[in-house]
Amino acid sequence: MNISKGSSFWTIHLAYLVFSLSVLSLKYASSFTFGSVPFFRYYLISLGLLVAYAFFWQRILAVVSLTRAYSLKSMVFIWIFLFSVLFLGEKVSWKNILGALLIVAGAIMVNTNE
Repeated sequence: MNISKGSSFWTIHLAYLVFSLSVLSLKYASSFTFGSVPFFRYYLISLGLLVAYAFFWQRILAVVSLTRAYSLKSMVFIWIFLFSVLFLGEKVSWKNILGALLIVAGAIMVNTNE
């Protein structure tokens, strides 16, 4: 898979989406008894997603500086927040929304060229 500089932005976000799904899978696995079949099922799904994320990450670093790629990692918190609300039924507070807005604003500020 070759990544051009123009598509690297979307590839970074796809990689972080995969990473977020891995975290969500681990979070869901924790709702089952340790050692049970559902626990291991979601744990293995998480490991598979982490392998996919590692593949994406290596391809991204071939075309994007580590500083730029890593500064967007804060977006993982946004993905996890959204997925937790949508799929795990977690409650949303104004503090959650304010925190999400600050994360997005920070990512934009760090990655905007002057």
